[in-house]
Amino acid sequence: MFFDRGIIDCLGYSLLEGLELPAALISLANSMTYSRHVFIFPPWKHIYENDAERKQSFAQAVQTYKAMVKVYQQSGYELIEVPQLSISQRAGFILDSLSLDSQS
Repeated sequence: MFFDRGIIDCLGYSLLEGLELPAALISLANSMTYSRHVFIFPPWKHIYENDAERKQSFAQAVQTYKAMVKVYQQSGYELIEVPQLSISQRAGFILDSLSLDSQS
């Protein structure tokens, strides 16, 4: 099962907006983990488009990405950066990564 966002993202968005991170929120976010391995997709200028759901500029998306990397790493997650490849190649990368993870 994959989740597009997690509780840690609340910390990332708070950091992005310059909001104070309450200790209770940090504690809760760190106690409710799905997996210590997280796939992260860096912003990709070539395919980036705005639409009804994606309102951020590309520059804002880069800042959001940096905030998310920071809070996930601070919370002890291992980030697996998905390379900028075709959709089928990215899916293959993820499935291969999951296979390697289950073998360890």
